[in-house]
Amino acid sequence: MTVHTLAAIQRQPMNLQDLTLGGGATEVRRGAGSGVVISPDGYILTNNHVVTGAQRVTVLVGDTGYEAHVVGADALTDIAVVKVTPPAGTSLPVANLGDSDTVHVGDWAVAVGDPLDIGTTVTFGIISAIGQRGPHLQGDTANTVLQTDAAINPGNSGGALANSDGQVIGINEAIASPTGSFIGIGFAIPINAARQVARQLIVHGRVIRPYLGISYLPLKSVPPQARAQAGIDPSLTSGVVVAQVAPGTPSAGKLQPRDVIVSADGKPLGDKDALLNKIISSHQVGDTLALQVQRGTQTITVPITLRERPATFGAPPPGTEP
Repeated sequence: MTVHTLAAIQRQPMNLQDLTLGGGATEVRRGAGSGVVISPDGYILTNNHVVTGAQRVTVLVGDTGYEAHVVGADALTDIAVVKVTPPAGTSLPVANLGDSDTVHVGDWAVAVGDPLDIGTTVTFGIISAIGQRGPHLQGDTANTVLQTDAAINPGNSGGALANSDGQVIGINEAIASPTGSFIGIGFAIPINAARQVARQLIVHGRVIRPYLGISYLPLKSVPPQARAQAGIDPSLTSGVVVAQVAPGTPSAGKLQPRDVIVSADGKPLGDKDALLNKIISSHQVGDTLALQVQRGTQTITVPITLRERPATFGAPPPGTEP
């Protein structure tokens, strides 16, 4: 299915006449992306960047067009939900959503969408990597993605990445390319994460996201010499290293830079920093998360009560490029 958008953009003044008339002309920009129907009554998953700034959204399902409205959007995960209203007594065909936690590198992958607005197209490849940092918001750990070599092009955004059984395992998001053309590196948001975000957008219109208030990196990425200088126990082989603790956050006064978080809720973190974010996301605001922390040669348990993540947390300072 295809998602079309219209956005009115105020063009910058280009000449003296524009300045005299009070600015540049209003330009209407058309956009196109794809989507995945997740309920028979018309809720549709797509990307935040597909609908951002749109004054009008229309959806084409098969040969039938619908007016749509944006229910909610989340910039951090690049997920949005739009809603159409099917005629009375009818319903939309719903995609079969799979389980992205069962995806493995080397699995077959099928990208479905409307690239370049030429019509529904299917491309075929494999899952090249899992748990990659997403391309949005400087690779925040809340936006980890599946990587695929199934061809993804402009217009595929928001469409389905499916497995060989036809189950949706991801929402196509972006490509990595020095030229802007597809070179075999595409990204999709895991469907389990997308489904969780969509549920909150439908109920609340926004995502209520618990957080710790720290930045961290995998222990394996810290060279041995740097570990020694930081006083990290050399016997540790896995976990995540706290890089910064933001003031006024749930972790302030409880965690310290150079702490190594070994497990959360009794679950070893291994060498994947994205796992900690996944565990945090499985909780509600107000829950207490028990962290096993190695501080120098001392092992301690640190309970932290999760609070709602402010929209500005992790955002670049004003006047800087995102």
